[in-house]
Amino acid sequence: MDLPGQTPCGLKEGSEFPLCTTTFVLDAQGLVLADGTETNTSRGERLDDPFVDRLLTSPGWLVERGDLLFKLGRPITLDGAKTLGWVYLQLSLAELNQNLFQQLQKTILIALVCVLLSFVVAWWFATRFTTPILALIQAADQIRAGDADVAIPIAGHDEIRILSRSLEDMLYRLSLSEQALREMNSSLDQKVQERTQELQQARQRADAANQAKSDFLAVMSHEIRTPMNVVLGMSDMLKETNLDAEQRHLVQTMHRSGKALMGVINDVLDFSRIESGRCTLSERPFPPRQVVEETAYLMRMVAEEKGLVLVEEVTSDVPDVVLGDDGRVCQVLINLLGNAIKFTQQGQISLRLTVSPDQADTLLFQVTDTGIGIAPEHQAGIFEPFTQADSGIIRRYGGTGLGLAISRQLVELLGGRIGVKSQLGRGSTFFFTLPGYPVQALPLTMAPVVPPVAAPARPLRILIAEDSPDTQLLLQLYLKKTPHRWVIVQDGLEAVARVKEEPFDLLLTDIQMPNMDGYAATRLIRQWEQEAGRHPLTILALSAHASSDKREESLAAGCDGHLTKPINKRAFLEAIQRVAETVGKQEALGG
Repeated sequence: MDLPGQTPCGLKEGSEFPLCTTTFVLDAQGLVLADGTETNTSRGERLDDPFVDRLLTSPGWLVERGDLLFKLGRPITLDGAKTLGWVYLQLSLAELNQNLFQQLQKTILIALVCVLLSFVVAWWFATRFTTPILALIQAADQIRAGDADVAIPIAGHDEIRILSRSLEDMLYRLSLSEQALREMNSSLDQKVQERTQELQQARQRADAANQAKSDFLAVMSHEIRTPMNVVLGMSDMLKETNLDAEQRHLVQTMHRSGKALMGVINDVLDFSRIESGRCTLSERPFPPRQVVEETAYLMRMVAEEKGLVLVEEVTSDVPDVVLGDDGRVCQVLINLLGNAIKFTQQGQISLRLTVSPDQADTLLFQVTDTGIGIAPEHQAGIFEPFTQADSGIIRRYGGTGLGLAISRQLVELLGGRIGVKSQLGRGSTFFFTLPGYPVQALPLTMAPVVPPVAAPARPLRILIAEDSPDTQLLLQLYLKKTPHRWVIVQDGLEAVARVKEEPFDLLLTDIQMPNMDGYAATRLIRQWEQEAGRHPLTILALSAHASSDKREESLAAGCDGHLTKPINKRAFLEAIQRVAETVGKQEALGG
């Protein structure tokens, strides 16, 4: 007998595999009671199948799956207790596997077809949609990079074509805007260049006008100072003569008015020089205590003429030597003290120098008076040019209103600040601060130790080079009562010739003269002295220019000193006396 699982239980029509199902009913010993298929199995026959052996010992259901068969055994029980037999079912898996394989083949084929179709669809989609979009993206990137000449591809259909047209139109408008912007920039650049050129020309014209104004003021100063030198000098000489009370009053009034006019000229020149940026500052060590004391000494005589007391105070913590421009500091102090004297009728004026309590390494200068004071509403504007606290002050006290403006500008140029505290009718305190960095003490020049020699009283031979007859007359009047002898020439050419012809102890030369000025004459004389091995002649420059630049220019030309017109008789004779003492000492030491 064929065993189940080893022989086909039947063939399905058109199939090479066994029939799908074989069914047996077995008794409790595993003998066949019934056969549900045509397998030639006899009743009461025992199946030679290991599954049947396992089934007889199984307490319940038994399932076994092989490569080709699926076996199932189920017990037949009575009242769920005693097992009467078994139902044994065999199911062939061959046809199922074949069906599964065929289905798998169909599935794979369908999948391949789907993949192929997806590639075809993707290619079609890319050709119709993606490629134009990528082209638009590339064009947008080029536009973003600044390439406005990129060609926008018009492809695709419907929305993509509309998008391409919109982008092309936007690019066209952008190119028009860019062209308009370039034209505007070009026009703007041209306008800026034209405006810049106009501003440069305007600045050059302003600088030229400023220079012309400064030159004009300098020339006018020279032209005014020269006759004013004679007026003040002659008034000084008149005061030395026998005058009655009325004549002396008239001479004093004339002298005072002349000095006031010189003050106005000096203020205008200083303000013009500062305003045009031509004010030069020097930075050198100087003793601030000495500057205060010397300025107070100079202005004390002016204060005493008005019956006022001027006192100065320098505290002990003020450095002995600081860096700065002592000349400009003195100028500011003279301006402030002059105002204090002008606006004070009685009482006291004090000049005080201390270290600032609010700032380190800072000097604090204070000028306090008991004068008319300044109303609070006028204090803010008094440092502006041509400004005074009250218009009536100009009529009563005079002045240009430039003194405080010049002082403010000088103090700011020196790195400080200036201010005022005042009460109307009770006086004012003007103060300013300046950097006061201590420096090493000024070196002392050690003169050789020689026995004291008395200066001889012999007269000097003086050569005067001056083209103004009035100034010639004034200098002769100054020298009239002295033992000195003098010779007068008209210009620098004559002065050089006379120096070479005869010996002189002193040359007084005006700076501005026809034919040859004083500087040129000084240089020729110094050159001749060097070539001839002659002892240098003492040369003092006379100038109607009051700026410090002229003083430096005189020294650079070879002059030994610089006297500014108007020349006070006392200052003039003191300068002559210093030269006489120097010449006397040199002759005494030289034998």
